[in-house]
Parts: sequence; C-alpha cells; structure tokens
Amino acid sequence: MLSKTNLEKIKPVGLITNFRNIISVSKASGAKPIVILFNTDQDRKNSLALQYFGNSDDFTFARNRNHKALHINNGVMDSIANALNIPVISFDKWNPKDLQSWIDHCHLDSTGIMEKARFIGNYLIKNQILMADNK
Repeated sequence: MLSKTNLEKIKPVGLITNFRNIISVSKASGAKPIVILFNTDQDRKNSLALQYFGNSDDFTFARNRNHKALHINNGVMDSIANALNIPVISFDKWNPKDLQSWIDHCHLDSTGIMEKARFIGNYLIKNQILMADNK
C-alpha cells in the first residue's frame, strides 16, 4: 500500500490478458459472463489501511493509491467488457441503505449481503440476463 511506483505509468498487462482469457474460457464453456466492478473504499470503518496506519500521512497515501488502483482495474474491466459486449454491473457506485453494513473496506454484513444480492439480481432480471420466475 505504500509502494512509490507510479501506477499511472504501469500498463496492467497481466490483468488485461487474464481478464480476456477468463471471458474467452467462460464463453467457450457456454457461460454468459457478467462483469461486476470492484467496490472498495479505505475510508470505511475497519479498512485495511486504517487498521495498519491509523489516521496518518501513510493512511492518506495508501488510501489515495488504493483509489487510483481501483480506478485503473475497474477501467480495464469495463473497457474489455464493453469491447466484448459483456454486461457490466456498476457495483462500484452501489452502497447499502445503512453504510454501517460495510464491515471493512469492501466486505458487508449479512444485511448488506442481502441488499447486494437484490441489487445484482434486479440488474440480471431487468436486463433479461436472468428471467424472473413467475410461478
């Protein structure tokens, strides 16, 4: 989290290659892949950066670096998904009704997990990726 490597000068070749391969293998196996963007925020209670560094300059650096890395990863996944006509769920913009449902920078309590499941399920039904059962 405290590496000084400039993230903006690194091309995420491994992520690009692996992500394309995962999609290709999934499609070849008959699956219909869906991309769900990452949702993480080191400002949330019990975040890793907050646990390790407290409220310090190191925390600020780690939080900002994590934000840049997340932006790069989500951008790569979104771009590849759009190029390959794969649906993208913008989970990165989602929050549970009660922000206290975040138990750390990216994990949810049981209430938050249920809300997340509804959010994803509703997306799948609305976009006719998963059909609602009318029984």
